[in-house]
Amino acid sequence: MGKHGIKTGAAKAAEKQAKRAWRTKKPPWEQRNLSRADKVIRFCEVLPITSGIHAGRRLKLRPWQKDIVNALYREENGKRIVRNAVVSMPRKNGKTALAAALALAHLIGPECEERGQVVSAASDKDQASIIFREMEALILRIPEFAERCNIRSFVKEIIDLESGS
Repeated sequence: MGKHGIKTGAAKAAEKQAKRAWRTKKPPWEQRNLSRADKVIRFCEVLPITSGIHAGRRLKLRPWQKDIVNALYREENGKRIVRNAVVSMPRKNGKTALAAALALAHLIGPECEERGQVVSAASDKDQASIIFREMEALILRIPEFAERCNIRSFVKEIIDLESGS
């Protein structure tokens, strides 16, 4: 097909990356002596960029995004302090990718809980579906995640088959 067909440059790059999300047997966020925030940051940086000119490359969190993650996963006495957060900034600054990555960190990543529930919300249905589609694209790009998840697009639901979340 043409340049908008099935095998575009972005699709080829994603296909190459999809072969192996990480090189070691253990995912990078399961290494020892990492704080909760470091585990989440490592998880986020395994994920691919799914759209735009950088599609197929790995997500690299910007310093302000790492500051948000560090603030969200700060601990006192072994317990997380922050439970809810609102991030507000202008368009095209990476909010959707960060929100999708954090939701996936709780669904299938280092913050996953047995039979947990992850809710991603927005001010309207269209905005919420943007984050859902981003999560879906991220899962489908990494074979280890795709095997583990059941995506039900018609009800906007992703089920982790390993943890029941």
